[in-house]
Order: sequence, then C-alpha cells, then structure tokens
Amino acid sequence: MVQKIKEALNFMRNQHFEVPFIAFYRKEYLKTRKQNLKRLFHRMQAFQFELISADPDKPLSDGVRPLDTTDIDRLKSVQSGDELADVYNHFLLYYGRDIPKMQNASKAKSKKPKKTKEDAEEEEPEEEEGEQQLKGPDLKLASRRDMYTICQSAGLDGLAKKFGLTPEQFGENLRDSYQRHETEQFPAEPLELAKDYTC
Repeated sequence: MVQKIKEALNFMRNQHFEVPFIAFYRKEYLKTRKQNLKRLFHRMQAFQFELISADPDKPLSDGVRPLDTTDIDRLKSVQSGDELADVYNHFLLYYGRDIPKMQNASKAKSKKPKKTKEDAEEEEPEEEEGEQQLKGPDLKLASRRDMYTICQSAGLDGLAKKFGLTPEQFGENLRDSYQRHETEQFPAEPLELAKDYTC
C-alpha cells in the first residue's frame, strides 16, 4: 500500500500528472497486463489440450490440473492490480512448472517446416535428421528445492488430495471466517496409503 502511495505522489509531484490521468493510466496498465495474462492462459490451455489429445486413453496424473473456464472467468473479473497479482500467483502455483515445457513445445512447433502431403511422402527418410537439427537449447528454470517441490516430484500430491481441503476451499474458509467446507477424509488410514508411496 505504501508503494502505491509513493507512486501516486511521484506522478503528482515530480511528473505533474493530475488524478484523472493517473487513474486512466492505471486502468490502461492493468488492461495490458490482463491481456498478456489472458494470452498466457490460452497458450497453456492449448498446450494442455495437445498433451491430453496425444494419448486420450491415458488418465490424467494426480499432479495435473486442467486449466478451465473458471480460471479465465476469474481473470476477466479482475478490477485491481492486487487481484491480477493474485490470479497470476494462482496460475504459477498450478502451472509454473509447465511454462518452460509449453514454451519449448511452441518453439519446436514454430520451427517445424510445414509440408504438403506430396513433400511428406518424398522426404520421409530426411524427416528424422530435420527434427534433430531443429532441436535447440531448451528453456530451463532454476530448480526449486523447497519441500512442496520435493513432495510434488515424489508424487505425493496424489496422497495429499485424499485428505484435507483444496486450496480454493481453504481460501473460502479463510475469507468467510468460518468453516464453509468440511475437511474430506479418505476411509483408509494415512499410514496405510503412504505405504503405496514408499520403496
């Protein structure tokens, strides 16, 4: 909040902007950030669709949460920079690890030359060589070694989903200051289920 006040005072005092201009500028700034985030949402949705449609019979793993229209609706209803930051952080929580994979897939797709059916029949042996040449350096993020990432890479998110609340339910309980959602309990004991996750 203090940072926002400092920015507003800077606009008024140093740059001699008036309040209506500052308000309009903030709306335009929010609008462009919102459009960028919406584009990112749609790209992630397309990436997930390609992954799922590659093998439609394969069930989704426990760590995958498909991006759906409620996430996009939440983005459309954003009115302030803080709400936009919340939506972006929510996106990063679920899909932050998939962003480099999505970018690498779109990069590989854009580099792949488009061929007609006749060209594809004639150049089948050269196709493998071309694919190897197109592969460039993959985008990588710094590896995170916090407890959440370690548990997620170990596959414990499937176990965690069987007990407790979803983040959305927990957030609603905090927002409403009462227990709106009851904690879900799996019929088996946690120690019994944990045996499935040990070596």
